[in-house]
Amino acid sequence: MLAVVGDPHAVRLWLTAGRDPNGRDCAGLGERPNAFGLGILKPMGLCEPDNAAGVPLLRAIRSQSVASVRLIIDAGADVNEVSRDGIVPLQMAVLLGDEGAVRVLLDAGANPVLRPKFSEIGDYSSALESAQRARGGAAGERILEALRAKAATDSAVR
Repeated sequence: MLAVVGDPHAVRLWLTAGRDPNGRDCAGLGERPNAFGLGILKPMGLCEPDNAAGVPLLRAIRSQSVASVRLIIDAGADVNEVSRDGIVPLQMAVLLGDEGAVRVLLDAGANPVLRPKFSEIGDYSSALESAQRARGGAAGERILEALRAKAATDSAVR
């Protein structure tokens, strides 16, 4: 599935087959999960993807398929889960300038000020900070405004 994550129809089939929207299938990239992995390792919390390439939500964001992003979120993907290599879903959408994915993630509860605790690339910025630095035209301004509004709403709730 991960190879065709940009195709919403393939994503729907993948999810219908019972694959985990957070990539916790205890299978390597392109491999089928096995009974031992699903029955023993997954309940013990030992099925974390090694990096962003193994996280379906991040792959969908990278493919810039808003429909696939929405399907994976609707199936239960955690929009605030940082990959082991330090990739934050909302920040990735911001850096790609994907306004549709940013809005879907924010609607699903993504935190615009979430920062990774570890980053292989050395970027510990939040999505909001990345958007403030990017300033990419009208779409970039709309993304920045949506992030600011969500951050203000979230801080008012606390």
